[in-house]
This record gives sequence, structure tokens and C-alpha cells, in this order.
Amino acid sequence: FPFHLWIRVLVAAMGAMGILGIYLLGREWDRKRTTLKVLGLGSALLLSVHFLHVRDSHFATVDIPLTTGVTFLLWLLMREMHRRETNIRRMLLVAVGVGVCCGIKYTAAPLIFPLYYVALTNVIRGEEVRIDLPWLMGSAATLLVAVGFGFILTTPYAILDSRQFWEDIRYQWFTSKSQAAIYGGGEPFIWGYLRGPWMWGGGRVLGIFAFFGFMMAVLRREREDRLLLWFAVPYFLLISFGERVWGRWFLPLVPLQALWTVRFVAEYANHPWLGGLLAPPLRRTLTWIALLLMASTTFIPTIRMLVLMRETDTRVEAAARLDETLEVGDYPLVTGFLPPIPKEIPRLKEDDLLNDRKAFEENHLHMVRMESLNELIDEGINTVIYSSFYWEASQQPHVRKEYPGAESYTNFLESLKLRGREIWRISPSTAGTDFNPENIYAPTFQLWRWNRPGPEIRFYELPTRTEG
Repeated sequence: FPFHLWIRVLVAAMGAMGILGIYLLGREWDRKRTTLKVLGLGSALLLSVHFLHVRDSHFATVDIPLTTGVTFLLWLLMREMHRRETNIRRMLLVAVGVGVCCGIKYTAAPLIFPLYYVALTNVIRGEEVRIDLPWLMGSAATLLVAVGFGFILTTPYAILDSRQFWEDIRYQWFTSKSQAAIYGGGEPFIWGYLRGPWMWGGGRVLGIFAFFGFMMAVLRREREDRLLLWFAVPYFLLISFGERVWGRWFLPLVPLQALWTVRFVAEYANHPWLGGLLAPPLRRTLTWIALLLMASTTFIPTIRMLVLMRETDTRVEAAARLDETLEVGDYPLVTGFLPPIPKEIPRLKEDDLLNDRKAFEENHLHMVRMESLNELIDEGINTVIYSSFYWEASQQPHVRKEYPGAESYTNFLESLKLRGREIWRISPSTAGTDFNPENIYAPTFQLWRWNRPGPEIRFYELPTRTEG
């Protein structure tokens, strides 16, 4: 636990540094603008209250450090693009940073594109520049070697145990492509992230304006636009290839969402027809009012989520209940997302639906089937500890379609409710909430129905074979 706590503290600090990173990136862009230089402060404001960014800064995941690293690297690349002369040592250091980000998480690989874009544009921006193909290929190879060096620094096992490294990559790729992904699965290409984290991550208002800002970048294609698009478009396509849709995978695009939103508002506030009606100080004031209103649309749910996070998690209360309820001699069936079971208590884990690496590696669907209540009783199971995060996933339409055996989970639950005796139940909400995989991390949807984080946990006592 202390190690896990320190990791969470580090991730939270990295999340705060990400706000500084987007401020520096926006300010660097502001250097080339003549009016309404609000990109730095405005983007930092939106990112600091962005629901998805704040939520995931509370957890020990690599996505927030990755997001911060990507933001700082884009800032360094934009600085290099704005310099009069390119320094190969600086470019090599940035390339090492790209490799480090790829080591943090492999999905950072699209950073290669803006790296080469800046390197190439800085070389050919002079007049009558002649570049030999061997020189160009040599320079590209040198940058690639620097990227590889940074990657090996953070992922040495890629060399020390290369076989396991490539097996892990294949496994991760296959699970992301699985059409029957239990959590966050069943989404169509591109559309899943566009109607998902893009829209709910910071609220619909910010999502819509960010899309307009993205389209403005595509249409205008200024140098700064091209730099950011060379990362954003390949990254979005990369995470969209899989059918799993996770908010945390979308995080590296969140700072760019904030930046595009502010840029869109600033450009229209600086439009000639508005300039003829309003003085510059008034236009600046209205710009900040618009940004503050946008920030409020994500700030309110963010505050609600933070308030809920301060409440006792259902699993914490359940852990105390389990210590009091379970006795030596009990043999419980347990599911995923439960508090730790006392070590002296043997248990049967029913997690094949979530974790079956062999089935994934053999490239076939695992025809999971839940045993009947009678079969479990015959095996000696006398209690069942239920987690809603796990069981509700088996009832999702795309899971039932791809896993016909998932219906056996529903049948088992019905039998459990009829024949089992519910000893206690701990619920995170009074009105009940619809299943959504993002709620695994923290209350994310239907926030005003929740009164604490965590799944619903139930403890059932089973009848004996003679009683049944």
C-alpha cells in the first residue's frame, strides 16, 4: 500500500505538471500570434478542470505521465520549429524523449511523425536548399536510433527478454481488437472514441468546440496546426483500431482538445466583423467569459466526482464486513473487483470471463459458461461474494452476442437470488446506476445518483445440497 500510495502521489504531480506543459505549448503558439494571446492561460484553465484529466490523475496508471510527456515534447518540438536554426543536439534530445514516452506506453509511437515533420521543415525552409537522399536517410536513421535509445532506457526487457516482449505486444493488440471485449468493447471504428471520451471527457460543450477547433486546424493548416495534427490524427486512429474504448487511452489528446477549443474561440473573437463592433479590451473580456463558462460545464461534474471520491469506497466497508462474516471452513465463490479475502480462507475465483490469456493467444473466443448453483454446491461452495462491476458486464448486449455462454451468468444470478440467502449488501447508490465500464475507476456517469465510489457488493449464503 505505501508503494501504491507513492505512485498515486507521483501520478497526481505529473497531472499537475501537464497543466504547466499545455500552458507552455499554448504560450509558444501565442508567440507567433499578434492579438488575443490567450492560448497558454486558456488551455491551462480548461485542462485544470477537465473531468477526465482530473479523474485519472487520482490513479496509479501510466496514462497521465504519458499525457504530460507528450505535451512537453510537443512544446519542445514547437519551440524548435520556431527557432531560426536547427540544432542537431536539441533534436536528438527530443528524439530520446520520444523514445522514453514510447517506453511509458507503446501508443506514444505516433510522436515519431511530428518529430520528423519538424526535422524536415527546419532543414528545407531555406531558399534553394538541396538535400541528397543519402543525407536525408542518414539523418532520419540517426533520429530513429535516438528514439530507440530512449525506449530501451525505460523498457530494457525489450532486449533482455525480447520473446516475452513481442508476446506481450501481440497479446495487447489482440485484446484491443477483440470484438467481445468485456469492458469498453463493441464500439465501431473511430466513432467509439468520437462519441465517447471526446464528448464526455470534458463535457459536451467543450467536446463540440474542440471538434470545431480541430476542423479549423485541418482547414487552415498553419505550421503549428500541422505539427499537432501529425500527432493527433495518427494517435486517434491507432487507439480506434481496437474496439475497446477507454477514457484513459484518450488522455494524450485531452490537452490538444483544450488548446483547439481556446484557439477556436480566440480566432472568432478576433474576426474582422466583430473587431469593427467591439474594442480589443472588450473582445478579450468576452473571450475569457466564454472560456470560463466552458470551464464551468466540466468543473461542476469534476467537483461532484471529487466529493464522491472522498466518501468511503464500498470495497473498504465490505472488507471489514468480510472479516466479520467469513469463518474458517467457508469456501466462497468470488468475482473480480472485490476487496481482499482473508488469506486463511480458500476461495474459488470465477474470472474466466475477464481473464483467459490462452484463449486470446489462440485467437478464438472463449466460450465461457458459468456453472449452475447445484454444481457449485456439489463442489463445496457455501457462500458467494458478488461484485456488480463483474456480473453486470456479462449482461451487456455485445458480450451476450459474442459469448453465448454469458447467459449462464444471468441464469446463475437468478438462481442465486431465489435460493441463496442475502446476508448483507453494500451499494454505492440509492437509486441505482446504469452499467458503464468507466465507473470502474470512479463515479463518471449519472453522478448525482451516486453517494460513494465502488461496485455494489453482496454476500450470499448458499443452502446445502439437502436443503436445496
